[in-house]
Amino acid sequence: MVHALATLDTTSTELTFTLDDQGRLHVLCDGVEKADDVTAVRNFPWTNPNEHVSIRNRDGDELVHVDDLNDLSRPDRQAIEGWLARNTFIPKIRRVSRLHTASAYMKWEVDTDRGATEFKVQEREDIRRLGDGRHTIRDTSGTVYELPPLETLDTGSRRVLMRVL
Repeated sequence: MVHALATLDTTSTELTFTLDDQGRLHVLCDGVEKADDVTAVRNFPWTNPNEHVSIRNRDGDELVHVDDLNDLSRPDRQAIEGWLARNTFIPKIRRVSRLHTASAYMKWEVDTDRGATEFKVQEREDIRRLGDGRHTIRDTSGTVYELPPLETLDTGSRRVLMRVL
């Protein structure tokens, strides 16, 4: 279900979402553009990434609340998912090469879906296990990485991770 909020200033029930050539997301009501260059925010990005997606204007005000992206038409869902894919930076770790724990922080050397990188983790609390076996890892600069369930990683990565997980 899609809920248009009062800030959208419409009585229409026919909302559609489009991406333009520059990758900007737009909200249309009955085929007429009501909001251009909006953003999409996943309210529960780790536990329910397709549920409770907020469409917001440039000021951060919520215009539309989408209960479940799976309930949208294919073009609407693709527009929102396309915007999210281009504008959400959560590198997914594919392999852990090395993990240094000798100093006040942990230095990780990993391969991600965005390429090879190194990052530092200050506290063990910055590594969180999710209910489905994945982990989130927040580095010292605030970037959050996604680590898939351990059983999906190669043997070398699992061996390196045994010291910290």
